[in-house]
Amino acid sequence: MVTLDVAAAGVGTAIPIKKTVASMRFMLARFIQDINRYTINILDLHYTMDRKRYGFFDHTADMGIIAYGKDFREALENVALAMFSIMVNLKEVSEAIYRIIEVEGREEELVVNWLNELLYLFDAESLVFCRFEVKEMSEDKMKALAFGEKLDPKKHECKMGVKAATYHGLAVAKEEEGYKVQVILDV
Repeated sequence: MVTLDVAAAGVGTAIPIKKTVASMRFMLARFIQDINRYTINILDLHYTMDRKRYGFFDHTADMGIIAYGKDFREALENVALAMFSIMVNLKEVSEAIYRIIEVEGREEELVVNWLNELLYLFDAESLVFCRFEVKEMSEDKMKALAFGEKLDPKKHECKMGVKAATYHGLAVAKEEEGYKVQVILDV
């Protein structure tokens, strides 16, 4: 008999496994169910082609976003897309106008400044965005385009209000498949 130790997943038990394919499948399914009870609850994952773009995770009274990209530029585009996807139904937003946005800061600071500048445009000009293109980037600043339109309550389904992007839990990581950006939004 083989045992599968799931203590690392927070379950704290060893599950006996018989060496049969059917038994292994059943135990693997049970193991996955147990893990899902003890790990961060991923609410939604959004994919493009064969790569995930962004997902969400629960955080006490806030909302967490994990965005992915083949490079840091794409991860920044996807974190903005994720933020607006929790604010409005993006399928209802057209690309009627665009804004040029320039922000400064190094990796983590750039993420927060980028998102908060977009939130400023949402609050000050009632703009919602559905597509983003980072055009220029250096070590400490970026220039991007944000495409969208004026918020129209008759047309746009408003879902959740976002007050600000925070530094709490902020992370930027270069991984094997590209970049990952994690940020917590004050909602």
